[in-house]
Amino acid sequence: MKAQQLMTFLGMASSAVATALPSQRSTSTCTAGLTAWSDANFVGKSHQYNVAWDTCISMAGEFPYNQPAGVSSVKANAGNSCVMYPNTDCNPGQGNANDTLDLIGSYYDLAGSEENWDNLPQSFSCQEYNC
Repeated sequence: MKAQQLMTFLGMASSAVATALPSQRSTSTCTAGLTAWSDANFVGKSHQYNVAWDTCISMAGEFPYNQPAGVSSVKANAGNSCVMYPNTDCNPGQGNANDTLDLIGSYYDLAGSEENWDNLPQSFSCQEYNC
C-alpha cells in the first residue's frame, strides 16, 4: 500500500514540477551593430551603429580613414560577431591575415600595438553569434 501511495505522490510531484518549470527559450534579443570611438580607451567622439544582420555598413562619414579622428576603439553589441574592413565596401583587400579585424562581443583598443588597426576601420558587418 505504501508503495502505491509513494508512486501516486511521485507522479503528482513530477507533474507539478513540469508545470512549474516549463521549458522556455530565452526571450532576450540581440541587436546587430557596434559602438566606435575616435580615441583609444573608449573616449572621444562615439557613434552607435544599430544595423541589420549581414549588412555592410560604411563608417567613413563619421570616422575618416587613417586620420586622428578615425576609429581607435570599438565594442561589438552583445551577441554579435562583427568583421571590420579598411575600406568602405567590406572588401577584405589582399587576403592577408590582418586585412580584417574580428570582433566578438568584446572591447578592442585599436591603438594598441597588438591590433595595429588604429584609425583604419572604414566598414563592418555583423552576424548573430550568441543570442
